[in-house]
Amino acid sequence: MRGIPDPMDDGPRILDPKNPFGESVASAKARQRRNLVLALGLVAFVILIFVVTLVKLKGNVLAGNHL
Repeated sequence: MRGIPDPMDDGPRILDPKNPFGESVASAKARQRRNLVLALGLVAFVILIFVVTLVKLKGNVLAGNHL
């Protein structure tokens, strides 16, 4: 059906060695933003776990439960 536009089409495809999936510029930027948000979320989670662990260890040391 050539007369009906594809709603999933987000523009012309780019043939570029840096873009092996042939996605549009808008799709590539959206993917990069999602990846950045996921990476920052993961780093924040690791830092949170580290801080909670330090607080719990410090609490046990001050309470004398480490012996």
